[in-house]
Amino acid sequence: MKAALDKMPRRLVERIRNLDIKHDGTYDSGGYVRKGLAPSDDPRTSVGTPHPVVIRHPVSGDRALYLGRRRNAYIMGLALEESERLLDEIWSYAESAVYKHRWRCAMSCCGTTAPPCIDATPSTPSRAA
Repeated sequence: MKAALDKMPRRLVERIRNLDIKHDGTYDSGGYVRKGLAPSDDPRTSVGTPHPVVIRHPVSGDRALYLGRRRNAYIMGLALEESERLLDEIWSYAESAVYKHRWRCAMSCCGTTAPPCIDATPSTPSRAA
């Protein structure tokens, strides 16, 4: 989400760069309650893991947003209403920074799975300075 971060006004980047966001762990990507968990609509008390909102890519050093699903996301330490307002503002930039590709015959695609996109180790993503 580098493009989304690049589109944000400096005051917003400064506001979020040292904040942590909690991704909800109650629901899977299909919206179903995970086995063994109870449904929750309160992001302050739902199961989840906090991590920095803004991180640095481990290879390029570029700063980027590190967001997950919006449902039950929560900015740690904020009042619920303030967290919701801030998340809505952040997501407005993320949703506008979507790349849409027009495929043509004989095109191929390569990508990276470098952390933090996929990381099975119990580590904390590098916070962007």
